[in-house]
This record gives sequence, C-alpha cells and structure tokens, in this order.
Amino acid sequence: MMEAGTPPPVLVARIVKPHGINGELVLESWTDVEGRLENTSVFLLIDQGRILREVKVESRRFIMGRPVFKFAGVATRTEAEMLRNFELGIPEDQIGELPAGQFFVFQLVGMEAVLPHGEAVGRIRNIVHTGGGDLLELDNGGLIPFNDQICPNVDLEKKVVVINPPEGLIVSTSRRADEPSRRRADP
Repeated sequence: MMEAGTPPPVLVARIVKPHGINGELVLESWTDVEGRLENTSVFLLIDQGRILREVKVESRRFIMGRPVFKFAGVATRTEAEMLRNFELGIPEDQIGELPAGQFFVFQLVGMEAVLPHGEAVGRIRNIVHTGGGDLLELDNGGLIPFNDQICPNVDLEKKVVVINPPEGLIVSTSRRADEPSRRRADP
C-alpha cells in the first residue's frame, strides 16, 4: 500500500453504479490520459480521501463509451452496490508525462492565481470542464478561462498561475488611498 509521507493518490475515476448481477461496475472516467483505464490492472479504492485497499481488475469493457469493470472479490450486485461513489486512484509516480503546456488537475488545484504585477486574485479550488474549454474555479467563486492567452504562465514549482484577464473579467481588490470607491452612493 502507501507509506507515510507518500503523496496522495491521483484520482482517475469514480464508481457510478453496479451493472448487472455479477459484480460489474460502471465508472465515470476522470482521466484524459489515453489508455489509463484500459491498461491499469490495479487501482487504489478510495472513500472520501481515505485509501481503503487495492482492487485488481478482472475484466473490463466499454458500453456506449462508458467503462464497465469487474474487480476481483466483487461477485454480486450487492457487493458492487457497496462500492457506489467510491473513487479509483493511482500512485502519483504512475501518472506518466504530459505534453508541454498540459497539466494534471491535481497539479493546478491549490495554486495561487495572480495578475502579471503580482496581485493575488484567488486560490484555484477546482477545474471546471466545459464544452468551450476548461475554467479555473477560484476559492472566491471566480471563474477564469484556462487558455494560453489568459493564463500565459504556469509555474509548478512556485505554485502560481499568472493570469492576464481581459478588462472586466477581474475586479481588482486593491485601490490607492486616493482612488474613489466604485460603489454608488445611495441617493
């Protein structure tokens, strides 16, 4: 299993529901790495961030694009139902490499989003996947399009994403002492 001081596992899928009566499970894939689900034979079974055990894949197939797995030791629908909403992960040292300019979600979550002059805008809480592109969800509720024009610099070592948002996307939180408030006074 994992030793103390080991980085937390990288989540790659969620168990959605049982399929059939023989212990098969429908998964929701959280990975863009080609072959990750098809080629991994052992996953970490995780419940609310806690690693429960390793699970070995007995068989796998895809039904209408969704992965359906059978794990060793899960033989009935009742046993499969007990795994609903658990997550599957892999140790961080097994994630492999991505092409330049691409990042894993776990690498971005927790990073600070800053403007080019260094002003902090918020901490990245999550990545929202949309049909039009990914958005950085900040801890203050802000959403920042994650693309090369708006996020030109991601520094994994410093844990900082420099953002260059178009005017109006971000309202600055700092003002000069002599700058008037943008709030309108009540009449």
